Amino acid sequence: MNDPLPEIQRRLVYALLQPAITICRRLHVPLDVVEQLCRLAYYEQLRGPGGATQAEAAEILGRSIRTVVNVERLARTDFLAPENEVRDARRIEEALALGSLTAGEMSEATQLLLHDVERMLVALAGSGRALAATGDDGVVRYSLVTRHQSLVQSDLLPRIDGLRHQLEVLTAAVVRRFFGASDQRPTMARTLAFLGRPEDVQAFGDELIRTLRRGAVDVEEHSLQAGEHDRYAVTFALTPIDPEPSESSRRTR
Repeated sequence: MNDPLPEIQRRLVYALLQPAITICRRLHVPLDVVEQLCRLAYYEQLRGPGGATQAEAAEILGRSIRTVVNVERLARTDFLAPENEVRDARRIEEALALGSLTAGEMSEATQLLLHDVERMLVALAGSGRALAATGDDGVVRYSLVTRHQSLVQSDLLPRIDGLRHQLEVLTAAVVRRFFGASDQRPTMARTLAFLGRPEDVQAFGDELIRTLRRGAVDVEEHSLQAGEHDRYAVTFALTPIDPEPSESSRRTR
């Protein structure tokens, strides 16, 4: 294999690709579509706000500028728009979770354009998730109606955004555990496998979520009182891990 990457880096990328490929296999996604989506995802990472130029992106991707332009054309379609809308609304809510902010302060905190922030704030206020209040200085500030509320939703796009958010947390943990040796801030990852009955596991999971939520609130309030804090995230997953049926067994059902 003529690969410029060291073996450990290839193994890391290969391990991280496996979950996506598992879903591709389940959906029977053609390889050319997988490759197209990989190019689009890579491009989105490289060319985001403050990202690489076309020439820099072409060099990193090992492709011509023409190829980058073709991917850019796909990125400019409406394919990413719905997910980006949900993601940006979540980023605004996360900024508001730290306290009341003006639209300008939120634009700076989220790196979103001011008119996009203002449009989303109107939508959040209309849905009852944010509250606008004018202070004695005449400045309008926004705050969350309920902090630490559950964002679990049944709509597909918010669920996909929730998945992306969860994977962002896992990715951050991977980056810090493999490449952040000089950073002494805590990063943890644990997986426990066990046997259980559905009703016991459900009760166990519900109690874990309540404990996580209470703990996050306590830690955040203490850090805000102390006037010093970094942003942290904890993600939670609990699921049966029965082996997937083989392709042949699926066809015979």
